[in-house]
Amino acid sequence: MSPQQNFGDDEAGMLQALQMSVMVTLPFTLKAAINLGVPKILVDAGPGAELTAEEIATSIAKVSNCCADPKNLDRILRVLASNNIVTEIVSKNGNDSDCTQRSYGPTSTLKYFTDNEDGVSLAPFLLLSTDPVFVPTFQNLHLPVLDVNAEPHTLDHGMNLFEYIATDAKLDKLFNKAMHDHSNIKISALLKNYRGFETLTSLVDVGGGLGATLAMILPKYPNLRGINFDQPHVVADGLQVPSTVVSPFLAHYILQTYSMHCYLQLYFHRNCGNTLFCFFAEFKQF
Repeated sequence: MSPQQNFGDDEAGMLQALQMSVMVTLPFTLKAAINLGVPKILVDAGPGAELTAEEIATSIAKVSNCCADPKNLDRILRVLASNNIVTEIVSKNGNDSDCTQRSYGPTSTLKYFTDNEDGVSLAPFLLLSTDPVFVPTFQNLHLPVLDVNAEPHTLDHGMNLFEYIATDAKLDKLFNKAMHDHSNIKISALLKNYRGFETLTSLVDVGGGLGATLAMILPKYPNLRGINFDQPHVVADGLQVPSTVVSPFLAHYILQTYSMHCYLQLYFHRNCGNTLFCFFAEFKQF
């Protein structure tokens, strides 16, 4: 669309502006649904399922062992339906012809917020991005424009994001789970059609987290050497991927910093059979 066309459609511009004014409500509404277990309830009901808010609330109450209000739940479901995250069917209420009844079902989008056959989903990623630790940072996004040395997360928490995560075990666990699941879903889709790894001899995953990405790629390309870069507290829980062939591949777990300049030096730590793991690196900041 040309600038003239985009600017000329005033009605479309108004509608988009209205949507953007309240779009922050969507991820938090979805978070509420995830915390209530709504995605699993609907997905478990199967394709074509039509559950009312009352029926979903009953399922929530069984799991949470407390009352669930269907009217407030219906408000959440309607927001999700308006964004095509759940299906919505409006019909006449059998007990009152003057009233309508809404029923909801799963979509191909909603299923990604429930565990798949590999036990991964995008729910941890959504929960991470809406975590109370992250939300205040968005209030400071304009400040680095006014002061190049301003770092939004540091302004709120006194340290950068990765330093903070290293001090918060609960957030660290959520962060690593989110990165692991997010990578698993993306790489699974990538490996179905992408053939670019066939021409490579080595692959470096910078900020590779627990090593889940390399753990998926290397078995399919056993002659490929994998190098995983990340921080010490992440390395401690990292995956150790066994070699799938006689020739070894490298799985390097190293310290990563985000300063303007840094040196990364690898030291061989131990050799486990045909697989070499590097757990330590020195770094210098300037």
